[in-house]
Amino acid sequence: DISKKLHPMLLEKLGLTTSIKRLIEDVDANTDIFIESEIDNLSGLFNKDEELHVYRIMQEAINNMVKHADTKSASINATIKEDKITFTVEDHGKGFDLIEQPSQFQSMGMLTLKERTKILKGKLSIDSTKGKGTKIILIINKKNLKAA
Repeated sequence: DISKKLHPMLLEKLGLTTSIKRLIEDVDANTDIFIESEIDNLSGLFNKDEELHVYRIMQEAINNMVKHADTKSASINATIKEDKITFTVEDHGKGFDLIEQPSQFQSMGMLTLKERTKILKGKLSIDSTKGKGTKIILIINKKNLKAA
């Protein structure tokens, strides 16, 4: 299981679109969280390294939601519009207050999200309100991709 998570064979065999859908299916099968999702076809947009970075960002964001959000519902989307690809993981859970919990943005997981986003030349935003949930958005400009 650990080795699969370190380098997901699913990603290599089935591609990014199916791999993200499987992450969502796993959460749906193993938690009580109701997930609404829309995942556009991401085939051919990323090279192998970029796919792995995107997959890891989505995996981290989804795992954080499962572990920390204490939510009953969430939405996970990957949409392509003109020159941008937008990935969103939004929950309706307990959220957090950055002023009360500044360490939330310095955790290893968050630092990894930021580093992978930088490699992709993307933009990452995290919006959280205590008692209302958290929304993580990754925006990648197609022109910054090596596969494009």
